[in-house]
Amino acid sequence: MSRIEQRVSTTLRRRAVAFVVGMVLADSAVVILALPAIYRQFQVTVAQVAWVVTAFNLALALTAIPAATLVRRVGAARLCSIGLLVFAAASLICATAPSLRVLIGARAMQGFAGAAAICAALELLPKLAAGDRGAARSWAAAGIVGAALGPAIGGLLTQVFSWQAIFVVQVPLALAPIVAIGFAGERTVQVPAGRPHLAANAALALLSAGLTAALFLIVLLLIEGWRLSPL
Repeated sequence: MSRIEQRVSTTLRRRAVAFVVGMVLADSAVVILALPAIYRQFQVTVAQVAWVVTAFNLALALTAIPAATLVRRVGAARLCSIGLLVFAAASLICATAPSLRVLIGARAMQGFAGAAAICAALELLPKLAAGDRGAARSWAAAGIVGAALGPAIGGLLTQVFSWQAIFVVQVPLALAPIVAIGFAGERTVQVPAGRPHLAANAALALLSAGLTAALFLIVLLLIEGWRLSPL
């Protein structure tokens, strides 16, 4: 492989990995504007439909540390691709869910798979982005774009088609990056982790929970209360 071909391959893999990060982080709020439609279809309470968002984020948070450990045993590329396969399968289950319970279970499955994919991405990006600084920029840019566009895209798909369309679209989007990432089983060197800053992490958790709750309630007010469309 020539240098030009190698550079193109590296760029393609870096963009694929960054796309995975953006897609998973977008999924944390992609259904926000679809919640009223889900609420009406399954005829459930507000507390119950909130679990469509909560199940994903809770599974993502609880699986992050075990997934980071698994990366070093399985290999970053392989774990990322496996996570994407499971994510695609879970998206298909979400799209065809006959009940809210099945939908919530599939959302949790998405969270588990998403944690594996983005933890693997953390190991892949420094090699593909020429160091930690480039990896941090790619991660931050992907996260910002994903978090910003997720609810907007979800609202658009719900308005034009249905809330199920959100998850139908996610199936090919999750499978596409596997072509570039592959299933190579290279392992990474284990680096001892420092002690977590408990106060900072607790503050971040509370802030994230507050923002998610506020966004959820605002959406219900705008769509169910003021009768605005998701779009």
